Amino acid sequence: MTAPNIVDVALIRGQSSVTRQVGTETQVIVFNEPSSSKVFKINSIVVTNVDGTNSADITVDITKSNAPYAIVSTVAVPADSSLVVLSKETSIYLEESMAIRATASANDDLYISISYEEIGETVDSDSLKDYENFHPYPLNLYDWWAITSSATSSTISSDGATGKSPLAGLPLKMSVTGTDPHIGTYNNSNYNIAPAADGETWGVSVWCKASTATTMQLYIFGADSGGSWSNLQPTGGVIVATDFSVTTSWVEYSTQITFNNPGVAYVQARLDGPNSGGTGQDLWFDYMKVYKIS
Repeated sequence: MTAPNIVDVALIRGQSSVTRQVGTETQVIVFNEPSSSKVFKINSIVVTNVDGTNSADITVDITKSNAPYAIVSTVAVPADSSLVVLSKETSIYLEESMAIRATASANDDLYISISYEEIGETVDSDSLKDYENFHPYPLNLYDWWAITSSATSSTISSDGATGKSPLAGLPLKMSVTGTDPHIGTYNNSNYNIAPAADGETWGVSVWCKASTATTMQLYIFGADSGGSWSNLQPTGGVIVATDFSVTTSWVEYSTQITFNNPGVAYVQARLDGPNSGGTGQDLWFDYMKVYKIS
């Protein structure tokens, strides 16, 4: 874990995370990736309660070496009001592999906004492509899958015993039991990741390793206003499925799509094991990113 010399830097870029709904499951709001060669200066964190009647509690923490440290813990946010969790006068620094996370006492009530600066000693092509991650559970994919717990030809579990990925998340384990193993995180409004539209280009990436050399597939979908991919499929332009060779070491894989269908309203994604064969093999997935490219 390193941090740049912030006296002599080549990059200072202001960022404001898109306001996100906070649920009862802990989710990562801002994450400074390993080897980013940057430090994030967190200037403000504001939580807003959009429920006109009920108060709701918010917990916000910062993780370091995989351990959470509370910034605020179960603090009540009254109906139709906002809570300033952190301001510029009390700013903090997010070093490599550190994250800001949030948890609410009720779904649908609280939204969180974070303003921060990325500070780095160099500017390279990668630093200009740090797209915002819209995935709600990037470092705990099991909780994302468990929203409806749908899987085909596989058994899904949360597996920390295999060792955390380079991104320090809790891996989702897929044990292959038949043909076309995949998780059912698509064609359902519960799995709408972010609003999307015809003509936009979106990307998806994930870290993966396997018990033996095999293959896996990474899917990205466009869905209609009701969360249905299949309603749009007859006219096409809403799906990309990419095959990858997977080893026993953690590697990041990515693919992208440019939607070409006027019915697209949301973006969804799916993780697959080998398209054929593979029974008895195990695959692990961590730190999934879904991001808008243009």
